[in-house]
Amino acid sequence: MRSYCLCLLALVGHLLPLESVGIPLLPLQQVEAEHVDLEGKTLHLVGHVKVIHEIGVLHCDEGTLMLPQEKKDDGAMAVNTLFLKGNVVIDFSDGSHLMADEGEIDCQALEGTFIAHPPTKVTYTSFATNEHQKIPVRATGRALKAKITKTPLGYSLTSMRGEGAVNIEYLRPIPLAHAPHETSDEQSVPTEEKST
Repeated sequence: MRSYCLCLLALVGHLLPLESVGIPLLPLQQVEAEHVDLEGKTLHLVGHVKVIHEIGVLHCDEGTLMLPQEKKDDGAMAVNTLFLKGNVVIDFSDGSHLMADEGEIDCQALEGTFIAHPPTKVTYTSFATNEHQKIPVRATGRALKAKITKTPLGYSLTSMRGEGAVNIEYLRPIPLAHAPHETSDEQSVPTEEKST
């Protein structure tokens, strides 16, 4: 497995940073894949793809990263758009979790579109909280469009729109005294459903 880290990707591009014209760029931290092909500013990844990005850790079978013509002043490499295909799993930096068959993330607009092919569904798991408990929430549907927003806990999906057999489940609440600070694996999400 080849691993291409930030220091290698930072060699690409040496013009005016997009941040200087008001377009935020989220830094790319690490890329791993069995096969990597760089064509101009397009990075193609195939086989056990893992992308560590400011929004979280992304896994898929195949990925395409559209790199900007410019690099950040601090040498960090940014990504304009991420295209993900096959067994897409995203562990967002706030602890929420998404699974889909395909996804596209516009890193400049901070928007994502995720789809699933029947019989599977896009699944997004996050937490709602009140003063006494943390409530796991699971949303499923054939497609999900959302804004990606930075919160005090990290990046997560907000302003979501689901399409095709949408289902939202509120699972068994977790008392805040026992709630984990970050949960990104399904084992820590309770499986008992609460009637809605």
